[in-house]
Amino acid sequence: MKKGVASFQRSSNARDGRVGLSNLGNTCYMNSSLQCLSNCWELTKYFLDERFKHDLNESNPLGTSGRLAQAYAKLLNEMWNGDDQVARPTMFKRILGEYA
Repeated sequence: MKKGVASFQRSSNARDGRVGLSNLGNTCYMNSSLQCLSNCWELTKYFLDERFKHDLNESNPLGTSGRLAQAYAKLLNEMWNGDDQVARPTMFKRILGEYA
């Protein structure tokens, strides 16, 4: 691990990514994609360790100002470190919808 980079620590009651995503109307395809990405451990660890923050390009006029990446990180944290059996990708879907 690089010096100065915090390592992700799961709580003892974490669900370890074994959570469902609630369907927010017509989000089954989005949810299945998010669950597949969530199980790409190197990518997930990159977001859970918050290393992605160093790579955000918040000034790109064609991007999302880092909002989508931050929403994805929050959702992953709910999926991997939360206590619930179901996560709601509401914020992620709303931000994605603003740009797509």
